[in-house]
Amino acid sequence: IDDYLSESMEKIKNKLEAMEKEFPKRIIWHKQSISREEIAEIYNNCSIYIQPSRYESFGMTVLEAMACGKTVIVSNRGGMPEVVGDAGKILSLDAKLFVKEILRLLKNDKSRGEYSKKAAERAKQFSWDEVSKRTLDLYRIITKKQDNEEKLKEAMGNLR
Repeated sequence: IDDYLSESMEKIKNKLEAMEKEFPKRIIWHKQSISREEIAEIYNNCSIYIQPSRYESFGMTVLEAMACGKTVIVSNRGGMPEVVGDAGKILSLDAKLFVKEILRLLKNDKSRGEYSKKAAERAKQFSWDEVSKRTLDLYRIITKKQDNEEKLKEAMGNLR
């Protein structure tokens, strides 16, 4: 499996390098770590953020782009549909669909603007404050339910 993965990754690397040479102003491949400020600048300089992943457990980069108010187009894989909701385009993993949607959105400033606003608002739902509040609420519900179940069992035991 490691050999297959290495070969697969080598093919992807070669394709990206070829695209980088063919489109030097449009394809920018960062091969080293970059700072948060540089990442934010990249998001803020793009018109549309696309992520046609085969698998993505959560989609943190999608969320970061949305927080910058970017229109996003993602594949319908992993956790990305949940992150994006109605604040972006969620497509089947098909290159033709992605190209068609990218071209449509590049021609439609109004639609991009609407998605941009929705994206920035939706990203707020995933802030650490919001996530921690929802997690705490869930824990409260779970512990209350457990307390009630224990009280019920205790009451049932007293009836015997």
